[in-house]
Amino acid sequence: MSDHEPEPTQPVRPEPPEPPAGGGPSYEPYPPPASPSSSHPGWGEEPPTTPWPTQQWPQQPPPPPQQPPPYWTPAYLPAYPTGNHGGAQTAMTLGIVGLVGTVGAFVCCATLPLAVCSPVAWVLGARARGQIRRAAPGTYGNEGAATAGLVMGVVGTLLLVLAIVGMVLLFGFVMSVPTA
Repeated sequence: MSDHEPEPTQPVRPEPPEPPAGGGPSYEPYPPPASPSSSHPGWGEEPPTTPWPTQQWPQQPPPPPQQPPPYWTPAYLPAYPTGNHGGAQTAMTLGIVGLVGTVGAFVCCATLPLAVCSPVAWVLGARARGQIRRAAPGTYGNEGAATAGLVMGVVGTLLLVLAIVGMVLLFGFVMSVPTA
């Protein structure tokens, strides 16, 4: 330590305030702690045998008798469609096969027999969509498949007609060319 540094000082405890001049009551900042041997209940005594006094509470009444189940339950419609219409699935499948066959017929004549599926898809799609719309709500859930089969059947049939007309014109042109 150097000579110029002051020595550390101990904290000073503040003095309690002076009592009022009128002779009023004086207050201590905190009451003195109670000793274990004072008149507090439980100090130095054996604990009671029960932690709290026991009381007899009134009993609840028995539950009312159960009603017998009804002889029938109300019928509700299901929240989701219960099944698929088989004609709608068939129409969609035939529509896909017909489109592939028709488009393939422009490249290779071997796929032309597959194009015959398009008119069948058109008829089956229209029939299935009509049956689905006439059925009770929630009976069938695949009206979209019937519509898709119907649309693909129409498009495939139109392409099939164009392919047949093109082949007839091509065959006529080839036959009309004189051979040398």
